[in-house]
Amino acid sequence: MGIAGLVLLLKTSAGRPGLSRRTDAVLSGNFGGGSLWHYAYIGAEGVLTVTLAVLLVMAVRRWVTISAR
Repeated sequence: MGIAGLVLLLKTSAGRPGLSRRTDAVLSGNFGGGSLWHYAYIGAEGVLTVTLAVLLVMAVRRWVTISAR
């Protein structure tokens, strides 16, 4: 759970402001090509999704083990 919390914190505190500045630049007409912020944000989403899926599997396995007793 710590990994998911850390990724969510980093994504929110570091990723969002970078993407907001990038969006403002694009809307003002200063488009200089692709952005690493988008790739970093997508990567963080991927890590968060995998981490949450693993946590879900672990919780279901524990629930099934407790229910079987």
